[in-house]
Amino acid sequence: MVKTATVQTIAELAGVSIATVSYALNNTGNISFKTRERIIKIAQDVGYVTNVNEHLMKTRHYGNIGVVFNIFKGSYYYSMLEALTASISCRHKYGLHVIIGQKTERRIIDSILDTKLDAVIILNEKLEDSAIYKLKNRGIPMVFLDREIEDEMISSVLTDNVMGITDVMEYLIACGHKRIAFMRGDMKYNDGMRYKAYVNAMKRHSLMIEPSLIMQANFDEIYARSVFLNSYSSMNTFPDAVCCANDAMARGVIKALNTLGFNVPFDISVTGFDDSLENNSFSIPLTTVKNPISRIANIAVSEVFRLMQNDSVGKKILVDTEFVKRESCAIRNTRITEEAL
Repeated sequence: MVKTATVQTIAELAGVSIATVSYALNNTGNISFKTRERIIKIAQDVGYVTNVNEHLMKTRHYGNIGVVFNIFKGSYYYSMLEALTASISCRHKYGLHVIIGQKTERRIIDSILDTKLDAVIILNEKLEDSAIYKLKNRGIPMVFLDREIEDEMISSVLTDNVMGITDVMEYLIACGHKRIAFMRGDMKYNDGMRYKAYVNAMKRHSLMIEPSLIMQANFDEIYARSVFLNSYSSMNTFPDAVCCANDAMARGVIKALNTLGFNVPFDISVTGFDDSLENNSFSIPLTTVKNPISRIANIAVSEVFRLMQNDSVGKKILVDTEFVKRESCAIRNTRITEEAL
């Protein structure tokens, strides 16, 4: 170890200018993530800063909270961004910076670091654990909306997907439905939790899960219509209900059923998830699950400001959903009355 380390010492060891070292240690300036990481490691190795990360946390304040989305498509993202903007705007002296569609993990990290953010709210499944902890080691608090993770300066605020789909399934089964198909989304966290809840409900009621009735359409309405039409001829048995992992796919399934000559809900019931704005102009009022976007946004913003306090430990927060019964489902069991449901 160098006994008396200075900024010049670090600059010489890193082969950069003193200004670049200063930028790296203070998280300012337009330098690459790789260079910044290398300089910080050298500073730690020579003992220039006893705890560089603690130093950065105490000195950095830019007045910007970041929101990181992988995509920006559909009313869910619009509603989430609107709710986050409203919640953050209530915090004086803080602005919102949105990062959308960076294609690689490195570019996501560089965008977060180069934009000079105090903390980030993330809905982007492309970030692996290694990248998350690189950001944590730079002293950046994070709140995730799409995965379960809790650590120092890291929290999750999540829709209770299991609660939502369980409510839907219990209702469908109480209505007398037995052959229940499931339309999956993108195979990521939220979709996985919703599918797991479907499987558990089917098993709990000793109902058969028919592989030909499990479909996947990436949360997209047009794709869902195409997938259902293509799957129809290979179904071993026709379902009496389709539980969809979001509203867009439910609308696509209903359009496919109309094309095939089936009537919803008299021939088959269909449910969604989100209670999205597009449902307001759809041909049939959709039975669905209300995704509490505003509540999630408010909690996420409160949580990210809490984590910005030094030594704050993260936590996982599940936000309750609400089952919304409308007209896209019919009662198959004549012994059950509407009052009983």
